[in-house]
Amino acid sequence: MTQAEALYFTFWLLAAWRYLVWRLEETSEWLLLPAWIRLCLNYYSILYTIFGTLLCSSLVTAASFIDEYRWLDPETFGLPGDAPANELVLPYALRLLSLGTPVATFGTFLFTSYHIATHVRVVLRRRSGLISAQLQRDRVIQVLALPMVYGSMSFSSVNCMWGLFTGRVRQGQQSIAWKDLQRMEVNIYHSNFQTADLYEAWALYQFAELCLDQISSGLTKQKSACRTGSESPTKEQMGEENQLLVKTVHRLTAQGVLAFVLVCGFNASYRLALAFYTVMFHADAPVFFSQDLDRYFVAMGLVASTEAIMNVIIVESTFHAQLEDFRPKAKFWSTKVLVSIAFMQEAVIGLCALSQLQQYLLYSCLICYEVFALSLFHIFAWPASEGWLSLPRSRLSMQCQSALTQVEMARVMS
Repeated sequence: MTQAEALYFTFWLLAAWRYLVWRLEETSEWLLLPAWIRLCLNYYSILYTIFGTLLCSSLVTAASFIDEYRWLDPETFGLPGDAPANELVLPYALRLLSLGTPVATFGTFLFTSYHIATHVRVVLRRRSGLISAQLQRDRVIQVLALPMVYGSMSFSSVNCMWGLFTGRVRQGQQSIAWKDLQRMEVNIYHSNFQTADLYEAWALYQFAELCLDQISSGLTKQKSACRTGSESPTKEQMGEENQLLVKTVHRLTAQGVLAFVLVCGFNASYRLALAFYTVMFHADAPVFFSQDLDRYFVAMGLVASTEAIMNVIIVESTFHAQLEDFRPKAKFWSTKVLVSIAFMQEAVIGLCALSQLQQYLLYSCLICYEVFALSLFHIFAWPASEGWLSLPRSRLSMQCQSALTQVEMARVMS
């Protein structure tokens, strides 16, 4: 199983597990468990355990490449006779750039883990470890995982390209033609980035929900002020109409971003199925699947991503006053920047005098460094101490709220 396949199925399993844990948190029995057990059973703990496992596997693979091929010295490569040697030349600058990707990816994991830990500490301190009592912080934690998802998939793609450049993918598979091996690795390469794109679309959806929740919360406060103050009934009615309008905008915007998520989900499923087919059967996929569907998904993804991003931009610019405390610009760019960077640099790299495999290696190396910078920017854009992150415990039952209050009071008294 490739790392993209492992992460893809992990997303679906953790989504189901997250829903189950939220249901368990509605029961008072869940509060009887020690806080450290509840912490270990939350989805983000499991997710980062899996991230750590995948990263260790990739680092071990990278270390074996560096050791066996003397820091990727081209003189030590063992390309077979049927390999296109002119396409597999490793330039010195690209060699140095790729050798730094293990450090950048490991740094991304460390900074992202530290940042999420600061948010988790607030959950443990204020809500006794119940993530369902911190709805918006739960969304933030999902957004903060974006650099690690993209970083792990990019680093996996670097290892794929190293296997082609060094000729290692041929070891133990001498009976398979080089073009078939190259096709397998390239399909795995694409499936890595399609899986990362799927999570990026999900992170953009979570950001849109955060913005829309902030707008709705602001209008609710205005409506409450009208009822308790000396405002006229006309202004109160206008407040209710504005709230209804925001609910409509909320639904339309969420639908637009969810369309982007669905397109990325179908695209990732298609790419993973294609990679699985070529690895298992060492043959070309049917022409319809390998050519026509690929073009359709590219067009669908372009339209859906443009619509999703424009929806969020319009909401952010229209309700800028209501989002002032939220600091939406920094958060928006921290979520969307990978879409823009990936698109622009792919176009620029396509103009370079490099072979296709060299372009693939350069692209994946640059992404590793960019997500490392993004993990640092996230610390500034999504601090754990922001006041808007303190939300009512709206998902908790009255019985659970009472039990939670007793637990918190007992902790304070002790």
